[in-house]
Amino acid sequence: MRDRTVLTNEGEYYTEITIRNTECVMNNLENYFETLGGNITMDEIDFEFTEKYRLWLIDCGMAKNTISHYMAKFRFWIRRFHKYGMMTYSGAGIRASQEITTAIINTIDELKLFYKLDLPPGKKRVIDIYICQCFLGLRISDMFSFLNKIKNTMKIIDNKTYFEIKTQKTGAVVVIPAANIVLKILEKYKYNFGNELSEFYYNRTLKRVVSQTEIERTVLFHRTEGGEKIEREVLFSSLMGSHTARRTFASNAYLMGIDPLDVMKITGHKSYNSFFKYLRCENLGVAMRISTHKFFNIDFDDEK
Repeated sequence: MRDRTVLTNEGEYYTEITIRNTECVMNNLENYFETLGGNITMDEIDFEFTEKYRLWLIDCGMAKNTISHYMAKFRFWIRRFHKYGMMTYSGAGIRASQEITTAIINTIDELKLFYKLDLPPGKKRVIDIYICQCFLGLRISDMFSFLNKIKNTMKIIDNKTYFEIKTQKTGAVVVIPAANIVLKILEKYKYNFGNELSEFYYNRTLKRVVSQTEIERTVLFHRTEGGEKIEREVLFSSLMGSHTARRTFASNAYLMGIDPLDVMKITGHKSYNSFFKYLRCENLGVAMRISTHKFFNIDFDDEK
């Protein structure tokens, strides 16, 4: 893939993100092959082999969604090898089920709190970029790319500013209205945020800053690890990261009444089902909409 001799089904080069993900899966498979003595041939890979691999991942204590990611990637390559006659097994029957785990978002009030924090310049820059990301809905790779060419993405139509961005993961072009707070922050930095950040530094700084604010608290975290459902208390800040911004964007946009289809045009979700699984707030949205109904506002003290 890196030497560009392997192309997508559409005849395009694979993105760096896809290449890194594939390398991670292949490295994991190599570790499994080593437990079997190595030198595994294509003919040895069948449904039973993939099931033993899945059980090995469980025994390693991996989370269910991580296992799903590995199995889905493994199935993809098996199907491709089968398509080109390189192996007889087609990948039929491989399971890659996922689960909804604990994820957090930031409310608008929390974002306002972040914006007003008195921080050293380095941490302030990270927080300001994060706030922008929460109103753009971009993946972190696209966000960092955007920061390097902000003015090149800007379009002004009828005095309203938009950002037109080609996403790295899918190659889709998204057009995002520029929120007032985003323009304010961009102008504050004169459209230049300085040296590029690493994702590690960005996420670490977010966690550290949030841990020192009044929104820090414990939350119940649940998921399946090593085949067992676990639930434990974790700090809110420990769940903060670059992807929190995407969930925050999608969730707040939905809760404030933007049509889900319009939000999905920016987030890239293809179905309502995947979109609402991503949000984790469909029930909250319904509750907020019906909370003003007279049924929920009956006051027994007023009745005679």
